[in-house]
Amino acid sequence: MRFMTVTNAKAILTALVAEVEETGVPLCITRNGIPAVILRKVREGEILLAGEETPTGAETTKRRKPRGKG
Repeated sequence: MRFMTVTNAKAILTALVAEVEETGVPLCITRNGIPAVILRKVREGEILLAGEETPTGAETTKRRKPRGKG
């Protein structure tokens, strides 16, 4: 696994996505030296597309309403 700062990753994100897709080697993106996210290739069938049923027992997350004037 490679490591990179969020500042560096932001500048070349498209190239990083292509690299991870090609090689399959994940990339850990850090903020202030602390791991923030891992960029990795998604396996076939791992993500459900809209309109597909969710598996039994899958957790759902509630979206918060945006704050603002009104």
